[in-house]
Amino acid sequence: MIDTDMQAAIRATTEAQFTMRERFVGLKQSGGLSSPEDCARRLVEHLTGPAFGAAPVTDLRDF
Repeated sequence: MIDTDMQAAIRATTEAQFTMRERFVGLKQSGGLSSPEDCARRLVEHLTGPAFGAAPVTDLRDF
């Protein structure tokens, strides 16, 4: 998951406004969110690398 402004907005809500709020707070606290820059770097590396197209679905967390 990418740490975006939307993620920050979710974390700023109350549990009553967004019942899954604690999950998103936990992801941020545990380092489970990638920065947009890191995600972009991984995407470009994959798209320009030799593994691109080898599998129909790719998880960028594997790179």
